[in-house]
Parts: sequence; C-alpha cells; structure tokens
Amino acid sequence: MMNIADLLLICLQQAASPWTGSGADSQEPEQKDGFELLLQETLQQALRLDGSAGAGGAQDTNACQGLEESADRVENPGVSGAGCSDSTGKDVAPLIASAAGKYGIDPALIRQVVKAESGYDSRAVSPAGAEGLMQLMPATARAYGVTDALNPAENIDAGTHFLHDLLARYQGNVPLALAAYNAGPGAVEKYGGIPPYAETQSYVRKILAGLGGFDRLA
Repeated sequence: MMNIADLLLICLQQAASPWTGSGADSQEPEQKDGFELLLQETLQQALRLDGSAGAGGAQDTNACQGLEESADRVENPGVSGAGCSDSTGKDVAPLIASAAGKYGIDPALIRQVVKAESGYDSRAVSPAGAEGLMQLMPATARAYGVTDALNPAENIDAGTHFLHDLLARYQGNVPLALAAYNAGPGAVEKYGGIPPYAETQSYVRKILAGLGGFDRLA
C-alpha cells in the first residue's frame, strides 16, 4: 500500500507545473499563500486516505485529481465552485434539450453559453455573485422564478428563457443577444451594439467560434 510520503511526492509532482520555472522567490504573495493552502489540503487528503486505502491505486488517483483541482482554483479564482464540478455536458444534455425545445433555441447555442459561463460547473459562483451553469445574477434568477440557482434544471431553464428573451429583443441577432447576456442589455443599448469591453467581445467571439468557427462581431 502506498504510504503518505509516496502519495504526497506523486501529487506534488503532478501539481507543481503552475510554479515550474518561476522559483519560490519570484512568486507573488497570493501565489505563495495559495500554494501553502494547497499543501495543507493535500496533507489532509493524504491522512484521510492513509486510514482507508482499501481501493489502492484508484484512491491515490483521486487524491491527485483533488490536488490538481485545488491548484486550478489558486490560478483561476474568477469563478469558484464547491470543490469540483458535479455536472458534465452529458449529465445536463437532457436539461439543455428540454429547455431548447421549450424556448425554441438551438441546443448548440445553449451548450456554448454553459461552457463559456461555467465550464459545466453547476456550483460555480463568480465574484459578482452570478451562480450556476449559466451564471445567473440574483436579480435575473428572481425575475425568472428561480428558487435555487445552483439547481441545474432551474438554472438552465431560466438561463435559456433569458437568452430567448434577448434574442427576441434583438430580432434574432445572436452576437447582440450574447453581448447582452454577458454585459447586460443596458450596455448594448448604450453603445448601440456590442460594448467595447474586452471581456464581452472575447466572450461573444468564443461562443460564435464554438458554434462553427464564425467569430466576426456584428
């Protein structure tokens, strides 16, 4: 059975890439703090596994996966979940298909929005407070009758309904609807088109490219 020291060595080797080549002295303070938290989490995982390692290699792999997820949260704090995603494209495919049929939207568009918004993490929460697979803001969630924005079914139904309303508002113009989904309808109307926000423009291009390689903004 693999002992704690061996497990830590393997996991740390797998997770070391975010800091490879930079050296400890060149790390920013936030990165150092994040790495210390990562080490603490790894130790806790290893101690738990040491007492219940009946499944052997499978549990060792899970521990390393948990460490890699922790490293990703340190590097990418913009959207955080409860530790890992509990949804995949396959998991929510029936929900997307149902919402697409209900609101008359191409399911491919919904999939690309979910991917861009949360990476299929139903527990994702942004610093601004947007929640769930389609990153609903609290006001939007309330407007569409959502009681639990982290519930995949409620979230996808409301997010698709919102997207449907935006498409109707902009007469089927997908880039404008996407820009409004990201930056808000007010911003689109203020600038008479896609706002000159780098984040919003990148967001629209990313989704349009995912729909078939078309990335020219309207």
